Amino acid sequence: KKHEERSDTTRNTQFVQQVQEIVDESPSKSMRTIARDLNVSRVVH
Repeated sequence: KKHEERSDTTRNTQFVQQVQEIVDESPSKSMRTIARDLNVSRVVH
């Protein structure tokens, strides 16, 4: 059986770029607000 890459791993680079752009534009924006804007949990594992 062929192992398939997880889709969340595939999207990871794009997600990090999105977060970086938001932080660059608004350094004072909270993680809670960024998470809400991106529709993700603010919990970091």
